[in-house]
Amino acid sequence: MLLKNRLAIGTAILAWLLPATAIKGQPKLSYLFNLECRSATPGVEQPLKHLDRSQSITVGRNSGSEIAYLYNMYAAEESGDILDNSEVPAEVVCILPSGFSQLNLGFGLDRRSKVGDKEDIVLLEVYADEKLVGQKYIRRQENEQKWSVNIQNAQKVTLKADCIHPVWWNNCPRLSFTDMSLN
Repeated sequence: MLLKNRLAIGTAILAWLLPATAIKGQPKLSYLFNLECRSATPGVEQPLKHLDRSQSITVGRNSGSEIAYLYNMYAAEESGDILDNSEVPAEVVCILPSGFSQLNLGFGLDRRSKVGDKEDIVLLEVYADEKLVGQKYIRRQENEQKWSVNIQNAQKVTLKADCIHPVWWNNCPRLSFTDMSLN
């Protein structure tokens, strides 16, 4: 009888501990725009702009929900925030809390933007602790791109977007993000 009671108590304790362990073991999920970020773009206080309400964009042939964007200039006309074809790219540096190993990005150029043309090219670079970990060239006609970047043990991550265009007077639309999750 005593053995049976001890076995029942041990089983109850184990059942009580397992859910707590499972919750602790679940991966954390956060978003880059929710972290402590600072601008590295002269004259722009916050080049990574989070949208309180996502808005519909058309990237390539598909539509998606823009949750944030990178820009380096505000154009006073209907075009809104843009990537100016200048010597100063849009650059933001974010401090990473410990425990994140991957940055997941979904991005593209809104085809409906009134800025630029179909020849737009934006260079997106990602740095982990000031070390380049990858770069992508983004064209206006391409569909949304997905990119998972290894940021294991990094203390900060930098996103840098530069408008690269064959005609010097044109600008690029802002770089729209549909995903900026960390896990």
